[in-house]
Amino acid sequence: MRMRPIVDADFDACVALWLEASLSTHGFLGRQTLIDDQVLVRELYLPNADTFIAVAEAAGDDAALAGFISLIGDFIGGLFVAPCHQRRGVGSALLEHAIMLGRARALEVYADNRAARAFYRRHGFVEAGTRPCDDLGRPFEVLILELPDTKQEQYRGKSLR
Repeated sequence: MRMRPIVDADFDACVALWLEASLSTHGFLGRQTLIDDQVLVRELYLPNADTFIAVAEAAGDDAALAGFISLIGDFIGGLFVAPCHQRRGVGSALLEHAIMLGRARALEVYADNRAARAFYRRHGFVEAGTRPCDDLGRPFEVLILELPDTKQEQYRGKSLR
């Protein structure tokens, strides 16, 4: 697997991956809501974030988009992994890439997304607060998670070995 910055030609694949992953992890938002939100991902979120994609390379020259992470300053705006690549280390690799860049201090996650909460907890993130609504004002509780400095230093120490 290799990481690289997103280019405009990746947008369609990233939006499709976002929808597929969101339908499997954010079902509580409703299918039509997620379909409608694709426009925001394409026109607002991806163009205004520093996004890195993970490309899974199979035997030969075949390469497939496995996931992406979008960063806004030191805030993780989103991390999405294609369902067929989940539980294979793609999300961890993307997150660790952002941590090594010093750009993974905080994020928000839906309280109803238990798998994501457990994933970030395993990586050392701790709850720093909550909000009763998401960024669009929808009544879905959001948890604010932060990565303590000591955890960031542990990750960076691992890379120096």
